[in-house]
Amino acid sequence: MIEPKDNLSPDQSFAPPPPPWRQNAYNRPAMPTPPMPPVGGNFSGGSLPGVGDLLSQSWKILTGRLGLFLGIASAPVVLQIIAMIFVIVGLFGVSATLERAVSSMSLFSLGAVLTSFAGTLGLLSALWIVILLFHFWSQIALIYAASKNESVSIVAAYRYAIGRTFSYLWLIIASGIIVTGGMFLFFIPGVVFAVWFSLAAFVFVNEDARGMSALLKSKEYMRGQWFAVFWRWLALGLIAWLISIPAGLAISVALFIIKLIAGAMLGSTAGQYAGIIIGLIFLIPLQAIIVSLGMIYGSLIYRNLRTLRGSFEFAPSGGQKAGFLAIGIIGVLLPLLLFGAAIIALFSSFSGAKDLFKNPQINQNPLNLYQGNDNKNAANLNSADKNSDSDKDGIMDGLEVFYKTNPNVADTDFDGLSDGEEVNTWKTKPTNPDTDGDGFRDGDEVKGGYNPLGNGKTQ
Repeated sequence: MIEPKDNLSPDQSFAPPPPPWRQNAYNRPAMPTPPMPPVGGNFSGGSLPGVGDLLSQSWKILTGRLGLFLGIASAPVVLQIIAMIFVIVGLFGVSATLERAVSSMSLFSLGAVLTSFAGTLGLLSALWIVILLFHFWSQIALIYAASKNESVSIVAAYRYAIGRTFSYLWLIIASGIIVTGGMFLFFIPGVVFAVWFSLAAFVFVNEDARGMSALLKSKEYMRGQWFAVFWRWLALGLIAWLISIPAGLAISVALFIIKLIAGAMLGSTAGQYAGIIIGLIFLIPLQAIIVSLGMIYGSLIYRNLRTLRGSFEFAPSGGQKAGFLAIGIIGVLLPLLLFGAAIIALFSSFSGAKDLFKNPQINQNPLNLYQGNDNKNAANLNSADKNSDSDKDGIMDGLEVFYKTNPNVADTDFDGLSDGEEVNTWKTKPTNPDTDGDGFRDGDEVKGGYNPLGNGKTQ
């Protein structure tokens, strides 16, 4: 209760009551929180934290649960290293078996080589699938751990991820098709789609939205915030790139020195292996920290957007889902269709010019064969012109248009036979100097007594 001014002692000063928005300090009821803006429209109220704030918060969360995030992110990398060791050992086994087979030259040894190679190939394929799955599980588990305020175990995070394997795979496939198709459609749509769908995995984990619903709800969160999110992702990528250059250089120099020292102490081969092992000891945690930091950073962007936007129901229509998938599929198929059309056109041009390469001794018309559309009399012949024979080759000018021969040149294809002789006597093509394609001009074959339409001599 605020005492009246008259009851104050002389050494006390009077202070006016606080404004209404601070009266909760005097045990007054706090003012109600203003409601969130309605769903729909271009919401632009509020703003996301800056890049520095997001990185600071991400680092604080990472260092607070460092063991959890390192354990989740390192699992697929460690498994990949184990797989590489198995592959190397398997290849050494195949090589040793092959050497024995070559020395003994027996079918049994050859069969052992093939069996060993098939087993190694099968093991490699199985390990590749398992490693790929572990990378997917690691992503889901990291998002799950970053989304929880309380600490969770590594086993619980991976158990959660394994139960959502196929749903997450479909989310990745659908997003990849749409973004890749957008990239092929002049790049800019792909960038827009990539930012729209960049939070789909976080929607998938936190709100249990699946497939296209998660993608389109991620897009819905971007209303009025696209450039803000784009800048924050771009800044993270640039910072990671700038840090990776000196870090990579420092690690390379350190590994080179370690290899030299280990090589001098243990020998060249042992030194190489020691350098690889020590390098992995440093690289695995570093990679795990970078991946975890990126996941936490994205989780914070999602949380802040969700707070700004508020809770809302979102159920995209089937047409919206099909539309985005159709755009992605068209974008992916478009380069393939253009490539196929180019190949067909190329083969068509080769087939049209095959006669030029069969026998270089044939003297072709340097201006190519007359096609009947570059002569002013070919397209618009009057009745007198149609019944005349300008080149005296035995074919009326009107028929020369039909045969696509030159009405002003008696021998259009320069094969030694006039157009009239080819059409009326020998039944050869007046626009092809070698009708039967045997490498000899029609006129030369006739003069030599051979059939210009095939093998043998003329009767």
